[in-house]
Amino acid sequence: MCRSGTEEEYNQLHQLLEEIYTLRQDIQEQKRKDKEDKKKKEREEKMNGEEMRAAALSGMASKFAPQDP
Repeated sequence: MCRSGTEEEYNQLHQLLEEIYTLRQDIQEQKRKDKEDKKKKEREEKMNGEEMRAAALSGMASKFAPQDP
């Protein structure tokens, strides 16, 4: 049973504020992680594209290179 007074209300309010703060911190951390993951994926896709392009150019170069009879 709650006694009349503000101590319990203050403690409850304080606990709720701490939960909000923690939740906000978690959301910010998740956003930061998502942003890092997106940049990493973009770098990997760019590298893969460059590798495919280099392989294609290499194949074309060998196909059109003069061959010894």
